[in-house]
Amino acid sequence: MGRKVTLATCTLNQWAMDFEGNMKRILKSVVESKAKGAAYRLGPELEICGYGCSDHFFESDTFLHSFEVLGELLNHPACQDIIVDTGMPVRHKNVAYNCRIIFLNKKILLIRPKKAMCDDGNYRESRWFSPWLKHRSTEDHYLPRIITEITGQKVIPFGDGVISTIDTCIGSEICEELWTPDRSHMHQGLDGVEIFTNASGSYHELGKSSVTVDLVKSATATNGGIYMFSNLRGCDGERVYYKGNSCIAVNGFIVAQGGEFSLADVEVTTATLDLEDVRSYRHLIRSRCFRAASAEAYPRIQVDYALSGKEDTFLPSFEPIEWNYHSHEEEIAMGPACWLWDYLRRSGMAGFFLPLSGGVDSASVACIVSTMCHLVCSAVKRGDAQVLEDCRRIVGDATYTPTDPREMCGRVFTTCYMGTENSSPETKQRAKNLAAQIGSYHMGIVIDAAVMAVVGIFTTVTGLVPRFKAHGGTLRENLALQNVQARLRMVLAYLFAQLVLWARGQPGGLLVLGSANVDEGLRGYMTKYDCSSADLNPIGGISKTDLKRFLKYCLQEYGLSALEGILKASPTAELEPLVDGQIAQTDEEDMGMTYDELSQYGKLRKQLCCGPYSMFCKLIHTWQNHCTPEEVADKVKHFFRCYSINRHKMTTITPAYHAESYSPDDNRFDHRQFLYNVKWNWQFRAIDKQTKALMAHALHSTSKQREKTWENFMENEKTKNLNLTSAYTSRESPPADTAEKGATGTNSQFTVPPYVTNVKQMSKNKRVTFAKEADVCQLSSPWRQPPDGTSGGASGVVDDSDLESDLLKFSIETLQKSSDENVHLPTYAEHISVHNVCNDMQTHSQPTLASVNVPALSTSYSSSYGSYRMSSIPLRAIPSKGYVDIVNLGTC
Repeated sequence: MGRKVTLATCTLNQWAMDFEGNMKRILKSVVESKAKGAAYRLGPELEICGYGCSDHFFESDTFLHSFEVLGELLNHPACQDIIVDTGMPVRHKNVAYNCRIIFLNKKILLIRPKKAMCDDGNYRESRWFSPWLKHRSTEDHYLPRIITEITGQKVIPFGDGVISTIDTCIGSEICEELWTPDRSHMHQGLDGVEIFTNASGSYHELGKSSVTVDLVKSATATNGGIYMFSNLRGCDGERVYYKGNSCIAVNGFIVAQGGEFSLADVEVTTATLDLEDVRSYRHLIRSRCFRAASAEAYPRIQVDYALSGKEDTFLPSFEPIEWNYHSHEEEIAMGPACWLWDYLRRSGMAGFFLPLSGGVDSASVACIVSTMCHLVCSAVKRGDAQVLEDCRRIVGDATYTPTDPREMCGRVFTTCYMGTENSSPETKQRAKNLAAQIGSYHMGIVIDAAVMAVVGIFTTVTGLVPRFKAHGGTLRENLALQNVQARLRMVLAYLFAQLVLWARGQPGGLLVLGSANVDEGLRGYMTKYDCSSADLNPIGGISKTDLKRFLKYCLQEYGLSALEGILKASPTAELEPLVDGQIAQTDEEDMGMTYDELSQYGKLRKQLCCGPYSMFCKLIHTWQNHCTPEEVADKVKHFFRCYSINRHKMTTITPAYHAESYSPDDNRFDHRQFLYNVKWNWQFRAIDKQTKALMAHALHSTSKQREKTWENFMENEKTKNLNLTSAYTSRESPPADTAEKGATGTNSQFTVPPYVTNVKQMSKNKRVTFAKEADVCQLSSPWRQPPDGTSGGASGVVDDSDLESDLLKFSIETLQKSSDENVHLPTYAEHISVHNVCNDMQTHSQPTLASVNVPALSTSYSSSYGSYRMSSIPLRAIPSKGYVDIVNLGTC
């Protein structure tokens, strides 16, 4: 009947500018596609020359060699009787395009140029190519003679057309066209195209797979059809890892999935699908049919060829499957591991060298190399001849077959603990234990002699001996002495990487691995040209938070118990002297921020495009439960100061595996200047202005609330009670646990005035506070103390104006905590109540605080944005025998 078609989408590990190797892998995929019964073979984007050719696309040679490879493919027997869809750059009318070349039986059917350029992230396609902007239009393209001699064609269609076979219609998209709002497949589907192809060069980022899968599924969910997605895999010479994940979907469901992380150079994913399923699905969507009835037509290239056979009833159709997603921890394990393997086998080196410090970062790199060894052994066990050939070449043994990951790790991976007098025994042991468990060839060395030699040169020239801060040195001395240690580790790392295999009697040299995470790169918390300067850094695009989760995964997956101690230890550079044999330096304390905060800064800065002001405006909400606006402002300012001061380090940072979309990689992903005005005057003033506005709004809001809830003070759950027992004598102070805390969080001394004789009466009095903390400050009134020899009922003579002046001064100094009148009061200390505590010998009728629900005497106010004026105090209401409490009611 002719309704079922078998389609093949291919995942290839291509290498930029490796025309010969790329052609071999293309031919291998065609052979496998035909062996699986496919009538249409789709390859990834720019597979002939490699996607990452970059400025080689400016060279005429790249276009020439691409056509030469195309000629070989057209002539090859394996490429007959199957439609081959391949990718390469083509110049049309002296304009360069990223194109698909679709051919069958030595005839080119269509050259389809890319319509939407990708220029975000690590992509810079518009630097080399132009988009095809003539929608639903084709032009004549004149072929070069080397192709005309093979095909007999001089002119072929070039542009936005579709292929019409005997039994169906096929339309093409290229990578970014799947991500654009105006997607080609929607218009093609309305014009009757039933099979959509997408050749892609999509690189890996943590969690990106779900986005790609959702786009592929949605491409046919609303419009029906079959969608073929082909993607590159591996490291083709750049900082990115192409993630594979080629797949086939029909009517909104995935029916075939290729691998995401694999060492295989070629993977072919096929599916046999019923075209009638597409037609029935579309017929049921009536709104789609109405739109299709008026759809604008595409140019159709007629082909006398059918994808389906005449008798296909016996062919089974594929059923929908659930996509197998990897966790972030699995992605961190396998993505960088595959990237390292590609780099190692293509670089001609014999392994890796890593300075292993016993911390989270270097341990993560070690675990990634260990994962690489596991993947190699598994691939060899499955019979991957190419992996076995590469492994034997790397170790220099033509008879070697890797079976044990630990044994292989000892051949290709060397680790070294570079200790100084500032290193602790614990980190040394942790590094040694991890190396033993993964199987690396491990060394422990002490570099103090080298450090002393370098510092000695400086001392000889200047006559000065720099000292650590712990030994009385300045901050400049302290930082310089730390940097000497860090930079010497880099020098020694390269020395050992070049000669350690020579010392072991083995050929070749080692690639040096760095271990600075993405957060430290963003903050600049690293020494320029230290051991973070290396050949490769597999974790340079991964956050500290994700790395810790990754190590927990390795602990469970591979049983690396040495990771337990590493995870529990506080991150430290160990560049400053130990204190009593213990580490006194920690990373987060040095940075002035936590790694969790750094991750948020990084995402806001890059993903949400926030400058200092925008970041502040977002974080005051994100952190509102644990930070005041002033604290958020200080944190944001500190981050941007550190970022701008250290931005220059990104210009020399080690090539790192790209994994996070907030990477500060200066090479291509994050283009910014490296010389900043680190004061950020204009931006920081905007933050300060907004902070003041927020505080003024808070003052206004709390003032209104105070007026409404005054009658409820005594019943409020935040009421603080201070009860004195009869055990206290008239000249004793209550124990510390009954003293209330002041604004600074320290206990305020509660002193019973010496002239108070009835303590039981005092116990009835209650102090009420609605502040964040109990900001209750007692004011003993020395000016109100009775003359010597006078007992309880005597009256002292005092000037009212003096009392008011002293009270005002004491109140402001207590709550402001500063003698500078220009410093604003804390926002939680704006409302001051002055209360009386009477003894039972007083004669006047003022009621005690315990018996009323309003202030016993008077209420005073002091605004953080005013001039600190308080309302007058009715001094006649203050008894001569008593003392005054200043009670903060600022947040009632």
